[in-house]
Amino acid sequence: MRIPHFASFSCRSDISLETYISRGEKEGEDLLKLSSQTNEAPPSIKLKIKAVFLSRKPAELTSCSEKEPIMSSISNAKSWLSELSDDKINAIAHEMNTEGIYCHSDFLSAEDLARMRGVVYSAISLGGQQSVSLKNNELAGSDLEILANCPEFQSLFSRIYSAGLGRAPPEVHFYQILRCLTGKSVLSHSLMFHYDSYAVTALVPVEIPQSGKRGDFLIIPNTRGIRSNYLFNLVDKVILDNALTQRILRTRLSLGKGIRRVAMVPGSLYLFWGYRSIHTNEPVDEGAVRATALFHYADPHAESYLKRRLGRG
Repeated sequence: MRIPHFASFSCRSDISLETYISRGEKEGEDLLKLSSQTNEAPPSIKLKIKAVFLSRKPAELTSCSEKEPIMSSISNAKSWLSELSDDKINAIAHEMNTEGIYCHSDFLSAEDLARMRGVVYSAISLGGQQSVSLKNNELAGSDLEILANCPEFQSLFSRIYSAGLGRAPPEVHFYQILRCLTGKSVLSHSLMFHYDSYAVTALVPVEIPQSGKRGDFLIIPNTRGIRSNYLFNLVDKVILDNALTQRILRTRLSLGKGIRRVAMVPGSLYLFWGYRSIHTNEPVDEGAVRATALFHYADPHAESYLKRRLGRG
């Protein structure tokens, strides 16, 4: 599934609704407010309304040509990234090492988030109102692709890698995911403790429920080092994926022992050692949406022969 820039799409079963919204931004906003305040509209219709409304292209945010970039796109992020000194990078890496996770608030602007949410709700609608994930090429033309291709953003990862691990950083190539959780499939995508395959993980919340179950981020920081051999990494993952281990970790969570809970704030940037840290997310309510953009960098076992033989390369 490929989502074009601004995620324009048609709610084919609700042509009259889309036509109504297209008459004006004010009418669409009124309808969106009405749908969120009444119990008469089912959740699926509310999501379709929101998708059509958010995927529109407000004049103040778009350029004259769809092929031209939006001048204000990720401007907050670029401004912060361009001012990062070596001392600040060292401080970020230190916080990731000691606290487990670093957070920079207001990384994205409200306008950036509005456009990204258009992608989210379009993808969910096209996915039948269930959880869906979009990967690298499926995000072509979106603000998330612009961010991934930003030299200052790429430099952030290589500098953190070098400062935190004391190693020469590999070339920056992201494994990128926009993860959208909603509907009955939420539970199957939650409370699954795991290690990432990449050293550094950046998480940018795009949509987080403001009430009910929020889908908090859970992390047990830095429980292992970078394994020298892919086989050792595989053993770690087999042990962690075991049903008994998962049950023990969920029990620890219920008892509030040794697991850090982070309430995600949309537009913030969170950085952690995904390879070294056990982490997962809590579920959200079936009618809510939790959407996060993930950027994974530096697979320590990218050149592993065993990994390629197992079809994991």
